[in-house]
Amino acid sequence: MRTPGATLRTLLERYRLLRCFKHTTCSDEVGVRKPDPEIFALTLRAVGAEAGAAVHVGDDEILDVQGARAAGMRVIQVTSLSLQALGARRPDAAIPRLAALPEAIARLES
Repeated sequence: MRTPGATLRTLLERYRLLRCFKHTTCSDEVGVRKPDPEIFALTLRAVGAEAGAAVHVGDDEILDVQGARAAGMRVIQVTSLSLQALGARRPDAAIPRLAALPEAIARLES
């Protein structure tokens, strides 16, 4: 039986996207799930990065935004809502689609 992590890597490879990632962390393989900050910490350790220098990109307010924040990371949320409409748990940036990601990262770095 294929695990979710193996299936994800197969799909990423099929669309030639796996090479874009230095490391992938899948909850079924490490036994920790978002929003637990430990899953973010595992990935940071695997790539040799500090939380304050990293940005997590996700679409879920609880799993992605709260989880990454608890791990000390900045967050970009993919959502149709404006940054102002996201309320108290707002990310550092909000983008409507992944094509806007490079510009959002550049704004965070400036």
